[in-house]
Amino acid sequence: MRSTVGLAAVVIGRDEPLPRPLRRALSPRAVTVSVIGELVGDKLPSAPSRLDPPGLIARVASASVAAALASNKKGARIAADAAVAAVAAAVSARVSHDLRARAAERWGATRAAIAEDAVAIALAVAAVNV
Repeated sequence: MRSTVGLAAVVIGRDEPLPRPLRRALSPRAVTVSVIGELVGDKLPSAPSRLDPPGLIARVASASVAAALASNKKGARIAADAAVAAVAAAVSARVSHDLRARAAERWGATRAAIAEDAVAIALAVAAVNV
C-alpha cells in the first residue's frame, strides 16, 4: 500500500538486532522522514500511479528488504520470506489502488487516501509485532 511504511515499521519497531547501518540513532528518523514524504507526496495531483513500473518496483524491493530484515529465519528461508513479501506488495498495490479509487468516489480523494494511510500503517505495525 505504501513503499516506505513496511521498512520503517521494521527499523522502528523491531527489538531484534538489525544490520549496523540500521541501528544508528539517525535511522528511525530517516525512515520516519521518508514515510512522511511519501504520505504527503501521495496526496499531490502530480503523484504517479503506484502501478507505474518505478513505483511498483520500489514497493516490491522495499517489501522484500523489510521481510528479510524482519525474518527470524536463516538462509533460504529468509529468501522465501522476501519472495512472499514481494508478491504481496505487487498484489496489494493493485488491490489497494482499486479500493482507493472506489473509496474516493464515495468519500472523496483526500479522505480515501488518509484512510489508506491508516490501514497501511496499522498493517505494517501489526506485521512487525507478530
